[in-house]
Amino acid sequence: MPENVKVHEISRDSNSYIYLFEIHKSEYSPHQLDNRYYMRLDSETRIAPHYFIEALFKKIKYPELSGILKFLSITFLDREYQYILIVLKVIIKNNSPLQNEEYPTFTISCNAGKPLEMYEDWPPIDRFNPASIRSQDNPMKILYYGKKIEETYKIGLRTIDLNRLNDKSNKLNIFLRFGGRYSPLKFSFYVVDTSFFTSMQYCELQSYPIPTEFIQSQENNLIADSDFDLDLISDWNTLSS
Repeated sequence: MPENVKVHEISRDSNSYIYLFEIHKSEYSPHQLDNRYYMRLDSETRIAPHYFIEALFKKIKYPELSGILKFLSITFLDREYQYILIVLKVIIKNNSPLQNEEYPTFTISCNAGKPLEMYEDWPPIDRFNPASIRSQDNPMKILYYGKKIEETYKIGLRTIDLNRLNDKSNKLNIFLRFGGRYSPLKFSFYVVDTSFFTSMQYCELQSYPIPTEFIQSQENNLIADSDFDLDLISDWNTLSS
């Protein structure tokens, strides 16, 4: 049996069976049989015309990247001022067996608080805008098939940030944008219900897991079109409504 071909046997009665063949999509198409190319047309198999084969050879391919945020924990730093740290991990993966990506990059953005690298201190002395952005040029020059970028970050929040969000349905919106030299820009969008932060009983300087019911993964791995510009979004909460 050829590789990546699965057979499923379905019994109709004691003497007859139906066999289903599951054939994975090939990364090496088009293929020949007896020096000819074939194509499926409805329920028939026919010899493929020249223009069809030419189009297959010229089709555009690019590395298929996926990117997600994995929420790890929340830490309350100060009960009086409600300094909060959300720790999360960025995971970018190349899912294309025959195409490597070069110079992968990603950006974390949020509508309140500030994205920080793990070594940065919190609370920061400087002030920052409600919508903050953290860009990262990854030192990995080539992202091979099956390999991952895994970077841990934190988002710092203050009482003033939570109060502003409480006026707009308690939604903390977090964007992950990612791409590379050959792949298109993609984004994943998350919503965190911040009412969880103010309702729970907590101890200072202790980390807690964030319950999954307070995290809504709105969209994952969408290709950004020509009109998509995260830096120009004026009302973040409209995206989570």
